[in-house]
Amino acid sequence: MTKGFQIAVVAGVFGFASCIKPKQCDPTPSIQFSDFTILGDSAILEFTFEDGDGDIGLKEGDTAKPFDFNLYMSYFEKINGKFVNMDSTLAIPFRFRIPYLESENSDRCLSGNVSVAITPIYRNTASPYSDTIMYSFYIFDRELRKSNEAETPPIISP
Repeated sequence: MTKGFQIAVVAGVFGFASCIKPKQCDPTPSIQFSDFTILGDSAILEFTFEDGDGDIGLKEGDTAKPFDFNLYMSYFEKINGKFVNMDSTLAIPFRFRIPYLESENSDRCLSGNVSVAITPIYRNTASPYSDTIMYSFYIFDRELRKSNEAETPPIISP
């Protein structure tokens, strides 16, 4: 192979690579359910997220509203064949904090996995309808943009 041909190939590769634009993501966060694991009375919810400007998570000092929580879940029980929102029956609502995350990419598009421990209990054990439940959930980024709402599939309690 001649030196001139090698330089042309290398220049062509660099020219092609410079035409590839970095991944563009919507600045409004997007989430998708991944898994729900029951661990005795507790459970773990897992989901993926993508955020176009990488402003996901709260710092430890972010405790005043509206930055006290950034993951909100609603609890449903299956009653007469339909899922009914039971949030008003809960003593403690399902609200959580995703810690501050930073994008390592220059395009600031941030994606990843989140695992949330739902403790001490993941369902209302006093309810006769808590044998089949589900959750819906959403997140807010630091600009208070609300994600889409994702749902677990029906969860049949052991």
